[in-house]
Amino acid sequence: MGYIEYFNLLDSGFKTWWFPSVGVLFMLIGIILLVFSYRSPSKTSNSKPMFRIFRGNTPKRIEFYILTGFATLWTIVLSGVLITEYISLSNALVENRYAIVEGVVTQFDPMPYTGRKDESFTVNGIKFKYSDYLVTNAFNNTKSHGGPIDEGKYVKIYYYDGKILRLWVKE
Repeated sequence: MGYIEYFNLLDSGFKTWWFPSVGVLFMLIGIILLVFSYRSPSKTSNSKPMFRIFRGNTPKRIEFYILTGFATLWTIVLSGVLITEYISLSNALVENRYAIVEGVVTQFDPMPYTGRKDESFTVNGIKFKYSDYLVTNAFNNTKSHGGPIDEGKYVKIYYYDGKILRLWVKE
């Protein structure tokens, strides 16, 4: 009866790429809206813009600039934060700047399927908490969403700054 590795930060890679990329989608939408707001109907035809939103008036353009600007800021800031977190955690793992705790899971407090609170547990006096709804590159898979942690399980955890970098569960 041995350990099964459930999580390894280095194997899972930069798993939070999707969160800032939502901003890229809105940047593209904003740019498209801006381009269409500057296009005017041909002077020889009586055509009007297809949609009211594309009328080339200044208040609408300002809204499109705000949308594009906010989406750009979202993408840049979140990319920076999440990439920095990943580099910090992976460097801690590669450079052996982590702590290891091994033992039985106690004080397990599961997160309900709908969320609303963090899942938490203790191993040999070290408390961990995480949530599926928290955007992080560290382990955050709760029991209600298929995670392996449960009361009484024997685990081995590599952690840094309270975040789980590697997780084994004894089966």
